[in-house]
Amino acid sequence: MKRSRKVIIISFASIALISQPLVSQAVVTVDPGNKISAGKTIIGSGQNLPTLNSSEPWNIGSEAKDQVMAYYSNGSVASDRKDLVNSATSWTRMWLKETCGSVKPVVVRNCKAAAVFDIDDTLFSSYNVASTNTPAFSYNPERSEIAESTCQLPPIKATRKLLKNFQSWGLDIFLITGRSESERSTTIDCLNSAGISGWRNLVMREPEDKRLASVYKAIARKAIENTGTKIGPSIGDQVSDMSYGHLGRGFLMPNLTYFIP
Repeated sequence: MKRSRKVIIISFASIALISQPLVSQAVVTVDPGNKISAGKTIIGSGQNLPTLNSSEPWNIGSEAKDQVMAYYSNGSVASDRKDLVNSATSWTRMWLKETCGSVKPVVVRNCKAAAVFDIDDTLFSSYNVASTNTPAFSYNPERSEIAESTCQLPPIKATRKLLKNFQSWGLDIFLITGRSESERSTTIDCLNSAGISGWRNLVMREPEDKRLASVYKAIARKAIENTGTKIGPSIGDQVSDMSYGHLGRGFLMPNLTYFIP
């Protein structure tokens, strides 16, 4: 599970796609960076969500649990992931033609075009672990860390396929995750075992890094751009995976269980 100054919320805005909102509560808009990210569209499900600040274990509650489980079990999440991947594929093909003049792999490589992917709940799903916690969808840090280090999180096939398609077009793949640098070896092992390889770089947090995920990831993307690389799509399950610019367009994978600023 992603960490670092976590803010966890019940995902009412997304759940509303399944049924009526669970409660009447003020909704705050996630700030994707104001002027810094002006014009940088994010494609995907919304994260205009009521906040619940928490640094301790948390539980989304029984009502939300039933709706979240239905969303993940009735084919809705698979359908939304497919739509998101199709949008990312179409947009990236168009972006490569405009940016590099071609989608031929040799041209794209010479153009130094890249895509950025998050890891947790973008390439790997924490649903099986979170849904079997006691109570379901509570946050258990120890169990989450064990699941990550022992490769218990299954790959999300739709985004794994998207990553491989991007690689076949000649795009460099950068992985930017909130996981700690101390988890590098086990994370690479799990990526390899899931058939996710050939990426250009894996950016991980130093243990003492306390910045918001949105800030940390934007700075990481800027560092990539500083090498002359052109970042097109950024794929993640949080608005913070694509806030504050340094990308062409953000594509937001569905996640109804938590929010990270």
